[in-house]
Amino acid sequence: MDLRRSVRLAFHAVLFALICQMGQSAEQGGIHGPLRRHPANPRYFTDDSGRAILLTGSHTWNNLVEMAPEGSAEIFDNDVWLDWMADYPHNFMRLWTWELLNWDTKGNREKDAQVLCVWPHPWLRSGPGNALDGKPKFDLTRFDEEYFARLRGRVEAARDHGVYTAVMLFEGWGLQFSPDAWRNHPMNPENNINGINGDLDGDGKGLEVHSGRDEKITELQRAYVRKVIDTVNDLDNVLYEISNENHPPSTEWQYAMIRFIKEYEKTKSKQHPVGMTFQYKGGSNRTLLESPADWISPNPDGGYRDNPPAADGTKVIVVDTDHLWGIGGNSTWVWKSFLRGLNPIFMDPYDGSVLSKDFDKSQAEAIRKGMGYALKWSRRVDLAAMIPRPELASTRYCLARSGVEYLVFLPGGDREVALQLPAGQFSPTWFDTSSGVEQKGQTFLQKTGQRVLKSPFENDTLLWLRSSDGEAARFPDGVLFHCDFESDDWFREWGERKMPSRVELVEADPGLGFETLDGKALRIEIDKGGHYGLSLAYRFQEQVGHEPEEIYFRYYLRFADDWTPRRGGKLPGIGGTYGQAGWGGRPVHGDDGWSARGLFRGQEDGRTPIGFYCYHMDMRGKYGSEWRWDREGRGLLANNRWYCVEQYVRLNTPGEPDGELRGWVDGRLAFEKSDMRFRSTDRLKIENVWVNFYLGGTWTAESEHHAYIDEVVISKTPIGARER
Repeated sequence: MDLRRSVRLAFHAVLFALICQMGQSAEQGGIHGPLRRHPANPRYFTDDSGRAILLTGSHTWNNLVEMAPEGSAEIFDNDVWLDWMADYPHNFMRLWTWELLNWDTKGNREKDAQVLCVWPHPWLRSGPGNALDGKPKFDLTRFDEEYFARLRGRVEAARDHGVYTAVMLFEGWGLQFSPDAWRNHPMNPENNINGINGDLDGDGKGLEVHSGRDEKITELQRAYVRKVIDTVNDLDNVLYEISNENHPPSTEWQYAMIRFIKEYEKTKSKQHPVGMTFQYKGGSNRTLLESPADWISPNPDGGYRDNPPAADGTKVIVVDTDHLWGIGGNSTWVWKSFLRGLNPIFMDPYDGSVLSKDFDKSQAEAIRKGMGYALKWSRRVDLAAMIPRPELASTRYCLARSGVEYLVFLPGGDREVALQLPAGQFSPTWFDTSSGVEQKGQTFLQKTGQRVLKSPFENDTLLWLRSSDGEAARFPDGVLFHCDFESDDWFREWGERKMPSRVELVEADPGLGFETLDGKALRIEIDKGGHYGLSLAYRFQEQVGHEPEEIYFRYYLRFADDWTPRRGGKLPGIGGTYGQAGWGGRPVHGDDGWSARGLFRGQEDGRTPIGFYCYHMDMRGKYGSEWRWDREGRGLLANNRWYCVEQYVRLNTPGEPDGELRGWVDGRLAFEKSDMRFRSTDRLKIENVWVNFYLGGTWTAESEHHAYIDEVVISKTPIGARER
């Protein structure tokens, strides 16, 4: 065994040990089916494992086609490249194509510019006759199988190294900016035997190749795309990228290509994400966000270089130094991007054989290491349950599963961070992002409020803070939100700016027969002659960046000693009214809104019946359907006792009677209905959890009524009653 291989094997042994220490198994980093957007956290992709997958890594220009000076014997060593990526580790690269026959790096303002010949190309160079570079002309109706065999081989090799590949289909920067670009394009009429001329405007640039204006050209491009898909569709580690940095007039052509790929892959065994990246020069990020693409790569607008905006889940956002600097970036940018829910990747000069721009080698290495560390941390935490919460940390860089787990980034100038935390016991771990050194901190007990923590390192630091005790740590993994009403600012957790009226935090309320569940509870008052007690909403789009199609909602409910309603009203529930339909006598039609609030009726033998009050497509009349929770009397609640009330809504397939409603009291099923029609369009989702206490109809309270709620939980998975 040679020395180099021995060193590599030893390195991988050490790397495996480090990964095990970080709680990551080889299985966690494997590829398990094609990528698709994570249903609960669409800032990321997922696969058959169900985990959220951060995409991060280096890419370089000649990782698919060869780029070397005329007569050079240099070829790209793909095995060495992939081993090098795996050592960091990285799990993503763009797999570059290049449409031109060469690349003159004068267009990149390289100090030592060179003209690089590029091969192979998708089309066969069969002649007859020679192209402008002196080699046989292209036949644009025949494919060069060497190109596609190489493409498949590179994707397979990447898969075997745990690397996802974004297969670039077209390349637009070179045609705009490389000297003599049009002279070196296969669709120059002097370079093909098919009479194809992409220079529709006759200006010598040929940019109309990427416009969709000529159906013959577009059909040749579609045939090429079909060939690419046929070549790699059965592989799991595939994404597609329409084009690198094409000009803004290419927008509709790129949109059409995205739709074409999606339609064609519907006929195949697997479907893969399709991406659209920054249009240069003068492209808009809005164009990317409004595209039919699954993932995008933005330009610097909005702060993506220095203070990246938090991803909201509209698209998976792959932030690429190529589109932000060209060749540039820094390791701090990697962590800022990661902590804002983005997927950072690096345009890597690698060995400098194509471009270098004299980029600082130590800076490049810091970026590579930073991406590798970020990937390990993404596998160590429950990334699927974590969302950007900049408001929780004074540094403004925070991924959080509130109350359970936090990742916080402290740039080098910040040795301290102030965090807003709920009550509980927390264990901090500090990580030096430069050296990879990890140091555990002292576990501490926290009251609801601010906590200032000091980093033991002087460099950029990552803080991992975990709940090591308390209810939050014992919740199922799908929990999105937990409110225990211990903080005086509890309403801010709901996105409210001020305390609602007619409510109060209480720890003791003896005149109303109150006994605490655990600490404080929220008391709700309905005034004599009034209707309203509380109307409060947890809005999914604002809180987690997307609206789900199924959700569990649990709260603890206690009716006070004076709770004696003669008629009914509304209790907390789940809704999607969108301000249009589904409440207040506004019937639903399937495309405008729906709701499934709780209800209560007038007391029966001193107990209050509860149930669902539901606006749905099959309701009769203008008011919602009333369904009591009547299984074995579980929906009859006595005063002066805490009950665990849990609801579940799963929206129907649009138009179909397959939606679900379920209700539990103290962990026991009290109601279920599985033939619901809430909607006729998939535009309607679950908009909010609606904490509504309301007496009426038109009647009002004959005396004061009080109720208490506590321990609100919203989750993607069943919650159940807490241990007492």
